[in-house]
Amino acid sequence: MGLELVKIVINPTGGTGVSSGGDYGAAVAGWVDEIYLDYGMTSAVTNVTIIEEGRSVPILAVSNNQTDGAYYPRKATVNPVNVTFGSDGAVSVPIVSRLYASMTGGNNATPGLTVYAKIRTV
Repeated sequence: MGLELVKIVINPTGGTGVSSGGDYGAAVAGWVDEIYLDYGMTSAVTNVTIIEEGRSVPILAVSNNQTDGAYYPRKATVNPVNVTFGSDGAVSVPIVSRLYASMTGGNNATPGLTVYAKIRTV
C-alpha cells in the first residue's frame, strides 16, 4: 500500500458567474482518503462535483462555495443485500479509474480550481 496524489486543474471559461470547466486526473486504484479544493483565482461562488470515470454518483459534491478546504468523502456500510447498517460514512470510497472534476458558476480564472486527491493505493 502507498499514497498517491492526483492533481486536477480546471481553468474555467464562459463569463463572470457562469464559467464552467472539467478535466480528468491520472488513473489510479485504491481508496479516496482526502480531497482538497484550492479555488485559486476563482472569485465567484462555485459548484464542484467529483466523480469516478464511468460512474454517475458523485464522490464529492460541494455547492455554493469558494473557500479552500479539505474534504473526507466516505460511503455508508452495507450488508450483502445492500441494506445500510452502522454509522453513515464509515468506509473510504474505492476507485479503480480516473477521477473527473467539474465546476460551474465560477469566473474565468487562471489558475482556477485545483483538486488534490490523496488516494491510498493497493
